[in-house]
Amino acid sequence: MTRKTPKMKLLQQISLMILIATPLLASAADPLRESLIIRLSIDESLKRSEVVFSRSANPEVYQQYGATLVVWGFRSWKLTGEELTSECRRQCDLAHDVGARYQARVELDAGWRGWIDFDPNIEDSVCKTIEGKLLTYPFWTGIYKGKPAYFGCTNSKGYQRYLLHQAREALSSNPDRLMIDAMVVTTKASRGGGCFCDACVEGFREHVQTNVSPDVLKNHGITDVSTFD
Repeated sequence: MTRKTPKMKLLQQISLMILIATPLLASAADPLRESLIIRLSIDESLKRSEVVFSRSANPEVYQQYGATLVVWGFRSWKLTGEELTSECRRQCDLAHDVGARYQARVELDAGWRGWIDFDPNIEDSVCKTIEGKLLTYPFWTGIYKGKPAYFGCTNSKGYQRYLLHQAREALSSNPDRLMIDAMVVTTKASRGGGCFCDACVEGFREHVQTNVSPDVLKNHGITDVSTFD
């Protein structure tokens, strides 16, 4: 059995990120799709000698340690529009000025407050239990504008629009790389009994209709897949 090196494990994780992200990108009929797919390609130029910064810093600190890559780029939830673009670009330029590559980011869980600001119909895109209960992140306990930190469902169109909105903002700074952070949040909703939102239920019906034979459906008393719930 071949032992997995740290680099092999990293590349596997990035590959998984691309596999998860690609269906989301394919649903977006705009030029951003191609840009994102290009930027999500596996970077095999990573070296053992990389000096990686997990957060943005000032140029003096970058130079002191010989930074080569900033992996958790600046992301403000208080700034929007041109102000956000300007600050993201400034942070990216600071890294570039000392020869370091810069990775912007899209947040799935930590972006919950921005999601509340972005989507007035946020409840339509939240992970749900079979009883219809809206799920929340157990590790984000705050309340913002009267709403908790909802579990976003990546199968829902509304949540997809918010993630693409974040991606546009992140790419406006012209970074070298894009990180999609916490991209498995929807699968983790299963621990709380999710997800049974409308998008997931409809997707499951389509899966059953395509992959389960009529005889098996009949044996389970399912006569009309389109209404199966």
